[in-house]
Amino acid sequence: MKYYVICVDVRREKVYVLDSQNESMEHCRDEKYQTTIGLLKSMLADYMAYAGHVHRSNIVRRSKMTVVQIKWGDFKNINDTGVYMMRHMEMFMGDLSSSWTCGLAPKLKKQLNLLRVRYCASLIGWEKNQVKDAIVTSANDAYDLKAVNPSLNIDAKLLG
Repeated sequence: MKYYVICVDVRREKVYVLDSQNESMEHCRDEKYQTTIGLLKSMLADYMAYAGHVHRSNIVRRSKMTVVQIKWGDFKNINDTGVYMMRHMEMFMGDLSSSWTCGLAPKLKKQLNLLRVRYCASLIGWEKNQVKDAIVTSANDAYDLKAVNPSLNIDAKLLG
């Protein structure tokens, strides 16, 4: 699955696309996002007009798309796009300079694993998570099974 982040900056009249998998093919990038960006801008502008923010609605409609070049991105890595997306949302503040970084370096498995754990813990612990108790119970059961039988493949047991 592939994810990317779309940031609407009303002040600068820009729509930024942050995609860790952006390819180096300059001529194809804009086409890749046009349909999604156009639909998003239209829906957001319609909502803003409905909410009484007509001036901002007009700004959103005329805003231009900018695909942010991410030097550390890896277009071959499809497994970590969700982690990249979450990190983009945490760190991007509209800075398009070459100094912008989300704090990730390519091919750092330990860093990606730590972020996965951090984001999963936040999602599981969220007060509105309706399946939180089931997840915690399942994790506790897996931990207990592993304590009794250290050679047991917990992933297969939980998924099976």
